This record gives sequence, structure tokens and C-alpha cells, in this order.
Amino acid sequence: MKKSLIFYGNSYKLATFFSRESIGHLHKLPLMISHDFGVPLIMMPTLSAESEGNIWISFSAIDSYSINSHNQCLVHFTNSQVLPVNVSYSTMCRQFVLSHFLTNRFQKTRDQMNHPFSQSKLTYLPTRKNPKR
Repeated sequence: MKKSLIFYGNSYKLATFFSRESIGHLHKLPLMISHDFGVPLIMMPTLSAESEGNIWISFSAIDSYSINSHNQCLVHFTNSQVLPVNVSYSTMCRQFVLSHFLTNRFQKTRDQMNHPFSQSKLTYLPTRKNPKR
């Protein structure tokens, strides 16, 4: 993950900072790796980033997720592949929602940068009457 961040001109520390500023100081934060052509590449961890069993999943590659008869969480990808992951269904729900929040925050920030004055409401001062001379 750290090598991918460096490749895209980012750092783990900066990506973590952006996530915390955007969605709060939480455990297992998703990270935005890059934002080519205005589309954020957000990766979500299945476990703690330091955990040996952690895998990072691209938020945009997920079509859905489900639980099978063995109580195993399955991630269904947009390319029709299915991957069993070693996390609970509720953890996958949480990570998916946090990634969605991060995506929304990025989009709002980008929109404000593209249209900086459209968000502020113009207020006009009352017209001042000129005194008669």
C-alpha cells in the first residue's frame, strides 16, 4: 500500500490525514490512493493496516458483498469474480460505508474547488440613499 501511495505521489501519512479529516479519527480507515480524472481510487482495509491478514480492496471494484452458508463474507467484484474474505459481514458493511463517505467528501471538495463561489450566497447591502444637497 505504501509503495502504491508513493507511486501516485502520495504518502501513507498524508492519505491517513485526509481520511481522518474527512470522516473522523476511526480505526481501519479507507485511504484515497489517487484521483485520476476526478475519480478517486479508494482502498479499504479488511483488518487493521498493520495486521498480517489484512488485504486492501478497491472500493470502486466492489459490486456487492454477501454472506454464505458457512458464515463467510464474500465480496462480489464488478468483473464477476467472488472473493471470500476473512472479515465479518458487519465489518465489510462498515468499511464499505466509510469508503462511500470518503468518496462523497472528495467529490464535495472537488466541486468546491471547481466552483468556489457557487457555494457562497451573495448578500447585498441595502441601497444607500444619497442625501439632498
